[in-house]
Amino acid sequence: MVDQCIVHDISDKGVSVGEGALDVTIHGSVFYNCGAGVAVKDNSVAHIFNNTIVACEVGIELVEKIPDLEEVMVIRITTFCGKTMLRFI
Repeated sequence: MVDQCIVHDISDKGVSVGEGALDVTIHGSVFYNCGAGVAVKDNSVAHIFNNTIVACEVGIELVEKIPDLEEVMVIRITTFCGKTMLRFI
């Protein structure tokens, strides 16, 4: 769980949910000036809610490194201010 953290000034990902991670919760946190606020990778489950993501290149990034695996993500009441809210790669 990432709960009520402030993550900033990181050129890569503020939080990276690695391959196969299950039921990761990211809650009540602020991400700013990051490459991506949050990245969710292959075959992972992330619950992302009540966060603020500002001045990041990408708010939330879904990363597919292994074809045919899925990412599952739940987003509720997250505030985005920036260039791209969601990116699938």
